[in-house]
Amino acid sequence: MNSIVSIVLLIFSSLVLSYPALSAPQADKSFFLGVKAGYNQGQLRGQKTEPGFEVENMSLGCFSAGIMANWRINNHLSIQPEILYFQKGGQYEVVVPINLPGIEIKVNDSRYLNYLEIPFLFKISFPVSARVSPTFLIGPSMGINLTARVKSKIRITVPNFQFTLIEKKDIRNEANDLEWSFLIGGGLDFNLRKGRLVIDQRFFFGLTANRYEVLVPASQFAPLGFPMAQDMIYELKMNNYLFSISLGYLF
Repeated sequence: MNSIVSIVLLIFSSLVLSYPALSAPQADKSFFLGVKAGYNQGQLRGQKTEPGFEVENMSLGCFSAGIMANWRINNHLSIQPEILYFQKGGQYEVVVPINLPGIEIKVNDSRYLNYLEIPFLFKISFPVSARVSPTFLIGPSMGINLTARVKSKIRITVPNFQFTLIEKKDIRNEANDLEWSFLIGGGLDFNLRKGRLVIDQRFFFGLTANRYEVLVPASQFAPLGFPMAQDMIYELKMNNYLFSISLGYLF
């Protein structure tokens, strides 16, 4: 995995450093290099692979930041590759079916996923003045998984009593190494005396499903007086969906 990250960074750096516009006068505006940061709101969506339980999806706020390059082909079309540190994930609650009268189990999982995200975008600009250009963005994005962890809250309700168990663990082995997304969005470019201020919002539609486990450990029930024979494990196939808003500056 480290070798993939190194190759991607090397290719991006080589393209930027070898591009002739970097050594051209400031008047040449066909190439820009910039930085950006933003806020992500992630949600995990997917299909149930086990019958008999209910899933409620909730959003989870996260962060992104990185670098971008922009090659202008003409006044309306440009190509914009980016390399971002990108947080994804989401929260959901699962009502677990259990054949014990008067007992209810709900599992609330918050999954925190960190990626090296590499969008390759086509950017269409619609200049309405010398200063402002509305934009439209579309293209694929490849995510290289860096870390993944989950925080689980298992809420157990028995007659006249309720308690919550909390568990945190690394789930790097459950997340795909590579994740493809389709991206669509838009925003505004503001031409400044030097460079451009870029504001955009995007929707990421995950094309690659991750297989996650919802685990209710049997060991937690023995001290409560109703031992279970084995752990309850349910599988979910879930895709990353995100809304992202960011602010950037192109030099």
